[in-house]
Amino acid sequence: TTSSTTSEQARRLGIPLKSIDEVDEVDVTVDGADEVDTDFNGIKGGGGALLMEKVVATPTKTYIWVVDESKMVGKLGTFKLPVEVVQYGAEQLFHRFEHAGYKPSFREKNGQRYVTDMQNFIIDLDLGVIENPVEFGQKLDHVVGVVEHGLFNQMVDMVIVAGRNGVQILKSTKSKGE
Repeated sequence: TTSSTTSEQARRLGIPLKSIDEVDEVDVTVDGADEVDTDFNGIKGGGGALLMEKVVATPTKTYIWVVDESKMVGKLGTFKLPVEVVQYGAEQLFHRFEHAGYKPSFREKNGQRYVTDMQNFIIDLDLGVIENPVEFGQKLDHVVGVVEHGLFNQMVDMVIVAGRNGVQILKSTKSKGE
């Protein structure tokens, strides 16, 4: 699983688990998303496990998101973009994002900075509309101190959307890759 909480719940219920390091590939991954655009780009990481979610998604043959219709958008950016950063130098990154106009905020839990399962911080960026998520993701990939970001660009194969008028199954025709 992609979170220590889910792993613990599975163990309590007697559900066997394997580490991602024990397999060469994953046949199917079913997950949620915080926001999905019409090009099958998405924002994930609202629960704080974005790094581990991307680690599992990368070797997955069939990657499926299940969302309700409120998560479907024309352009990404309504949901804040989570960026996982190392603790060392996090203030510098915060100020760099601030000067770039990204409206950053450190994620908090119980009045303290949220610490991921991998012992990193999350800085949420309030970007508004992200015109080119692929380009913006590549830009973040080159920022020293950024461990991972919540842009899952053209990684998903299918989005199952539940709405007022039933369920829609949307299939991507694009090849995987960020």
